Amino acid sequence: LANGIMINGVQIIVGGEVEVGFSEVYKLDYNGNSWVLLGNMAEKRSQFAVAELNGGVWAMGGFASDSWSAMQISTEIIYTDGTILDGPDLPGARARHCAVTLPNGKVVIMGGRTGDQHFVSTSKDVLIYDPSTSTYTSGPDMFDERENFACVTFNSDKHEGRTVILSAGGNSLSKAEIYDYDNGIWEQSKLFLSQLKYR
Repeated sequence: LANGIMINGVQIIVGGEVEVGFSEVYKLDYNGNSWVLLGNMAEKRSQFAVAELNGGVWAMGGFASDSWSAMQISTEIIYTDGTILDGPDLPGARARHCAVTLPNGKVVIMGGRTGDQHFVSTSKDVLIYDPSTSTYTSGPDMFDERENFACVTFNSDKHEGRTVILSAGGNSLSKAEIYDYDNGIWEQSKLFLSQLKYR
């Protein structure tokens, strides 16, 4: 239940574990073919999202433990030199969400679990963080409520080569959808993920 991203050619792995949460941050040493401890976040985190922000890994929200009441609003920015700084708080506690960075530097945060210790729900809402103004705005909701899902940006031939966001899967979901940021709309995708069967 860790998360990771490639920053400036360096692979970073952050946090993890469901019951107690980890604060450790590791980077991959390609020459030594090993993972090296880069530092420790101020908070333990699991089931959180990461995206690139200002040249660092932005680790946002997640759980500090297996309790719903431990869902966090805090964020941290991790740099490849081991510097770890507090990031901008999320507008509300969030975990099991997904996030991507657009070419314009804005970060799109989608879905997940939201709420507080009295009421927690699966969300389909979208937040857009603008680092130039340090503000969050609401984007258009996804079609489906999603948690524990995947998201990625890519240049789409069907959208005149523009960068779009694919949001796919999640708990009990096989459907995918595409966010055309420039036009501000979500489109239901014809891509369906294979249904996994558990025994």
